[in-house]
Amino acid sequence: MAIPEKNVAGQEFNLEKARLEVHRFGITGYEKKEQRILEQERAIMLGAKPPKKEYLNYKIYQQKIKEKKTVKKEDHSMVCMQCFL
Repeated sequence: MAIPEKNVAGQEFNLEKARLEVHRFGITGYEKKEQRILEQERAIMLGAKPPKKEYLNYKIYQQKIKEKKTVKKEDHSMVCMQCFL
């Protein structure tokens, strides 16, 4: 998909390389922690495998799912109550 274009001076200009270089330059304005995250996202964009998710205890995972369900039901019930008013 990279389209090399001829420059007036005869040098080849690769749009894909320029885009990645601009992205890399833009990352330098962030803190180191954010830079690492953005570098990971860039690597994934270029075809790298994403990092594995952190391990989460199954009981804690179940509690989080229950909390999400209750919040969703509460939101749904609030929306339904507002519809009838």
